[in-house]
Order: sequence, then C-alpha cells, then structure tokens
Amino acid sequence: MAAPGDRKCNACGLPQREGSSQPLLACGQCKSVFYHDAKCQKDDWKKHKKDCSRIAAERDAATFTDLTKNSDASDFIKSKSGSKPTVLVVTLEPEFLSDHSYYTPFISTLSAAANVVHVQTSEELMNKLASPVDAVLFMEPDITKRKFVEARARLVRYVKAGGTVVFGGGFSSFIRPNEMTTYFSNDWNLSWTPGSYHRTTFSLNPRSSPRFNNNKRLVPSYSMKALHVSGIKLEEAVYLPTEDSRIQSAVFAPAPIENLEESPAAFTQVGKGFVGYVGDVNAEDASTEVYLTMLGLRGT
Repeated sequence: MAAPGDRKCNACGLPQREGSSQPLLACGQCKSVFYHDAKCQKDDWKKHKKDCSRIAAERDAATFTDLTKNSDASDFIKSKSGSKPTVLVVTLEPEFLSDHSYYTPFISTLSAAANVVHVQTSEELMNKLASPVDAVLFMEPDITKRKFVEARARLVRYVKAGGTVVFGGGFSSFIRPNEMTTYFSNDWNLSWTPGSYHRTTFSLNPRSSPRFNNNKRLVPSYSMKALHVSGIKLEEAVYLPTEDSRIQSAVFAPAPIENLEESPAAFTQVGKGFVGYVGDVNAEDASTEVYLTMLGLRGT
C-alpha cells in the first residue's frame, strides 16, 4: 500500500488536493484504493467493483490464516469435572432471540442442562473464549461475515484446541447458500454445502458417532423441515433420509427423496474439537436432544 504522501485518487489519478487538510479516503471494503470524496468513489465504482470484493476476500483470508496460527490448548480451559458445563449461545444480530420467541422452550431446556451465557458481540465472544467454555452454539449466521474475521479465527483456535461449536437455530434459515459454502470451506476446511430444503422423515444414522448411537434419548426417526447439508462423509450424518422417506408437503406430491446422502444434522471432528450443524428450521422438539448431544451435555 502506498505511503500517505504518495497516494492518488483511483478515480482521477490526482494526489491530495493542494491546500486541503482532508486526506484521501480508503475504500471502505477493500481498503486498497483511495478517493478525494464520495463523488470520486461513485464515479470509479463501475470499474473498481470487479476487483473490490476479490481484494477484500484475499486480505481477510490472509488475516484469518495469521490469526489461527500457533493454537495453544492452554488458551481454552474446560470446566472442571462435575461442574455444570458452560455453553455460549451467540446471537450477533441484535434482538434475534426476542424476535424469534419460538426458540424460548429450547433455550429453557438448554439452561437446565448447562450454564448458558448469552453472547451478543464479537468482542464478548473472544473474551469468553479465554475462560472455561465447554461448547458454543450459534443461533444465526452473522459470524460468517467478513467483519468478524478476528472472532472467527479465535473460534477456530478454540475448536482445534478441543472445543465444540454448533451452528443451528436460525443459522440455516438466514444463511445465504454461497456464504455457507465459503464459510465451512475457508474456516473449517469442510466440503459442507447447502443441500435440499424440504420436510421428510429422517432416521438415526447407524454409522454416525457413538456419541449419538449410544444416546437412547435420541428418537430413532422423526419428521423435520430442514436445509440439508451436502458434501458430507457418511459417518458425519447424524440423521439421514431412507428409501421409505417421502417429501412431506401440502403443495407437492409425496415423491421419494432423490439424494439419500444429504443430512439435516451433521457432526465432525476438527483438530481436537468438534463442529456440528443442525438444519431444522422449525425448532422441532426432537431436535433439542440433537443439540444437547452435539454440545456434549449427554453421556458420550
């Protein structure tokens, strides 16, 4: 990046205006080009927009890589054996839980099983991850935004050192497909991508982790409307559709499920820790036990 005295406006090519105390202003997204004012930026946008997102993404990727280096398990101390586990419930979108009150029964059940701490800012999240934390649950997808790159890197370090993070609640309802693919790939090195979106009956996957198959509280099968996750390994699927599963809809015919390898709930190991996803969009009662099991609140 050019030194302040050498910078030129990307629109007109001129340096800081003579006699002006106002320095050239950086593009708010990529921060790699500069302008005299909003007019210059607007005039240049048609040309610059082709490079702007690419430059910003490359910068954030480099920053993320630097931040996730040298992970130290001592940064993340688990709760002492026998104490009530601590679970962070993260909603970076303001008023998310109050605006989506149908999650209240689930939060109440979770609070009975764990010491639940509601986190609403990225700064608070990073501070909490420096204290004893057993698991983190994201109820919406704001964490995937580029502006939270530092918190995302801290989260990856936490998981690789032995922590657990689960993406559920409204995450599947509000995440954009391309953003979900990019997030799981870039941050977690997972090939998880958005799959089908429909309701059907799913059965517990006998090839999933013993964490799930040994938990008798999990129902053998149940109906759920979900954004499936695709690109998973078979053993990562907690529930799967079967050959008897049919699309359940008031509009469409009960057609057989075409892809039996997509899952409404997936769980996998990353480093020494775990990453989970629950695509249920209607907060089904049976999904509560899936969350509790993923978060390590049931016997494993």
